Amino acid sequence: MKLFRPKSILRLILTGFALVALPLIAALVVTTVSVDRLVTHGQEALLQSVLVTQGSQQVVEAVKAMERKARQDQVLGDEVLFDVYAEHHERFLDTVRALESLEIRSQQLDLLRELRVLEDEVHTVLDTYPHDASEVVDVLPVFVELARLGQQSLVDSQQLITIGVEEMQTASAGVKRTLVIQAAALVPAVL
Repeated sequence: MKLFRPKSILRLILTGFALVALPLIAALVVTTVSVDRLVTHGQEALLQSVLVTQGSQQVVEAVKAMERKARQDQVLGDEVLFDVYAEHHERFLDTVRALESLEIRSQQLDLLRELRVLEDEVHTVLDTYPHDASEVVDVLPVFVELARLGQQSLVDSQQLITIGVEEMQTASAGVKRTLVIQAAALVPAVL
């Protein structure tokens, strides 16, 4: 077996430098990729949490606004009040659809579907019957349940932030372990 023997001092120095530098370069590349993945995952989780929390807050506000306008319309019978209620209804639906399109837990999806179905029942009654009909009076208390479900959705979305932080801590601990192992392996390799 013939070993590589450089024919000049310059080649010997360059070969030695390359043998020392290659493991360091490889470690830097692996470290950069790991940290980049960690940062990307963290940004995505943060953005997702913010969008879900904002959307849940908008759902709560829309339910309050719909209830206020529906009750005013029930008492006054003013078509303008019902039109404003209908606008809030559309915003509610848009927000729920936007939330359902995000990557959220199945528990939250179920809650959003329940909210949408219950609100649709209320909207159907309000849209079908005159403002002073007994059906309208009977359906207005459902807004209390809608408000409770909206609030639960908001609480669940805020828990997403806690879950995201815990996942980031776990992932960063894994990256830290990997970097320590790489550093420990590089020292003998470089020596």
